[in-house]
Amino acid sequence: MKPIERSAVLFLLALGGCLGGVSGCHRPPVGLYEFRTCKNVEYAKRDTGPLSMDIVVPKGVDQPRPAVLWLHGGAWAGGWRDLMKPICDFTASFGYVSATASYRLIPVGVTFPAPVCDAADAVRFLRSHAEEYNIDPDRIAIGGESAGAHLALLVGLAEELVAKDSSSEVSSAVSAIINIYGPTDMETLYRNASWINRSLVSDFIGCVPETCPGKWVESSPINHIHSDAPPVLVLHGDRDPVVPFSQGQRFYERSRKVGAPVMIGRVKAAGHGWIAHPYRPLCQSTMPLVMRFLSQVFPEPF
Repeated sequence: MKPIERSAVLFLLALGGCLGGVSGCHRPPVGLYEFRTCKNVEYAKRDTGPLSMDIVVPKGVDQPRPAVLWLHGGAWAGGWRDLMKPICDFTASFGYVSATASYRLIPVGVTFPAPVCDAADAVRFLRSHAEEYNIDPDRIAIGGESAGAHLALLVGLAEELVAKDSSSEVSSAVSAIINIYGPTDMETLYRNASWINRSLVSDFIGCVPETCPGKWVESSPINHIHSDAPPVLVLHGDRDPVVPFSQGQRFYERSRKVGAPVMIGRVKAAGHGWIAHPYRPLCQSTMPLVMRFLSQVFPEPF
């Protein structure tokens, strides 16, 4: 996929309100397909208990579909997969098999890279059960918001990281990544955060930068960008008080520098957490860009 010029993306998002692909300004967008939801599908076992996902499958189709796995935010310490149900249903309504997965959180006693490995195993589950859920195993994307976007980026970019902690022969490779206001440079985020957010970030990594600098480097998606990376869509509010817009901007600039395929959408006057509110115009005005990105990665999939 060729990178799309940033100026065009900024213009698209600056329009707000009604945009092509959304039915109405202030009501939920409606796609082309009805769908069925498979709830509480166990995809992995851990010492802390089973991990599950919900899988949404478009109805009335025969050939295998591209799939999108969505990961929730919550500062690696909270949140639940139902937060991504609206966007999961949205992408399913346009013909993509869509899933939202739980992963282990800080309160159960895990640190990096455990949640990354969980997310990678969720991809492996979808690939290994492709026939059951009508998935094309060669066309799987991953996306998320905030902490979930951070995990999605690492699954898609840091192949060696996710491979060394798994004995599975099933690949966790993805065809595309959707990063919705996710952290990309962990030490910079830590240095510039409030004391509460600094504590959450260091709890996730399991140390402070001074004591284990290597883990901070390894946990930063910006350090895993390479020219053969899958296409990445970055959506980030320019008034985000939690994960500053500069995190997305620097990721975009680094990707362009090495020739990695990337798009960025600077969402005007947006803060943090808006993707979880599907009935609000801000979320609705950005969803067409998500669908445009997926249609470019998976051209004429149906």
